[in-house]
Amino acid sequence: VTVSVLYWRHMSEQDSEPTRAASRLPCCIAAVVHALFGVLLCDDDTYSAVIRKAAVVAGLVNGLFVPVSIASSFLASGWSTAVVVYSVSAGLTVPFWVGSYFYVRRTREVSDALITSLLIMNVASMCVSMTCSVNHGYTESVLLVLFGAAATNVPRRGLWIFGLVPPYALAAYNARVARSYAAYELDPIHLDGVYTGAAPVARAVTSVAEYAIGAVLSLALWQMHTEYSNRICQARASARVAARVADCLRRYDTSEARAAVGASLIVNDRAAVLSSAMGIARQNRRRSIDVPSLQRGDNDGDDDNDDGAVADADPRLVASLVSIIANLEMY
Repeated sequence: VTVSVLYWRHMSEQDSEPTRAASRLPCCIAAVVHALFGVLLCDDDTYSAVIRKAAVVAGLVNGLFVPVSIASSFLASGWSTAVVVYSVSAGLTVPFWVGSYFYVRRTREVSDALITSLLIMNVASMCVSMTCSVNHGYTESVLLVLFGAAATNVPRRGLWIFGLVPPYALAAYNARVARSYAAYELDPIHLDGVYTGAAPVARAVTSVAEYAIGAVLSLALWQMHTEYSNRICQARASARVAARVADCLRRYDTSEARAAVGASLIVNDRAAVLSSAMGIARQNRRRSIDVPSLQRGDNDGDDDNDDGAVADADPRLVASLVSIIANLEMY
């Protein structure tokens, strides 16, 4: 929510510094958000870039709390092989998270390679830590990584969904399948007669269902980025087509205006024009799902390139321009 508020404040206040976007948050929060997150924003940041910068800030906070977790492990159980291995695997993530934050703070750029490397490093550290600790919720941590990959719109979504299955399976086995629910150190808040003797298979099914739900939600987040990118692409293409047609009509050059919107779409029946334009839009929409630049949400192509602009433009705009050109040619 905070990221969305900051982003839209930033977009609506282009005449001011982007770091002032946090000024309307409560004073105790605004100063922290401004110091850690607001200074990372740039005027030309895409939505994906803003989310990725927020993820880097979250990684910084995570890196600062890792030493606390390591210290608590030593205080609770003392020296052991498991504690040492956990401390090393978790401690190695700290310089990556902290260093990445200050790198982004200096360059104000978060590339696919950087955010992907951070997520993979975090998963690798968790896989080692899973064999060293039974007190951390690693199943939830793996799902958070999956949600983070979707929210930051990293490429190769299929690899993330299937690649995180082994770490999640290991975490679920240690936390739920191999451990019984029958014994409690403290009295649980349960109704009388609650069943606590579920078999390992039943506990495994619960974990499978949880991961399936997490995968579906992650795909929804990825699709949100794709849809947002499609809309941005359509808006830019529509602006290019409209500007080109307006320039042609300013010179009363209807022939070139027809070429700008696609000569094959010039027909007398506006309904047929709209149907044809909608068909082109649907084809382009299916094609755009496989375009990496659209998945990343960047869409920083050359606005002067009109190739494919009609196919990407809003079909209703194209149909309206066709009608205007056809009416002008009647007089």
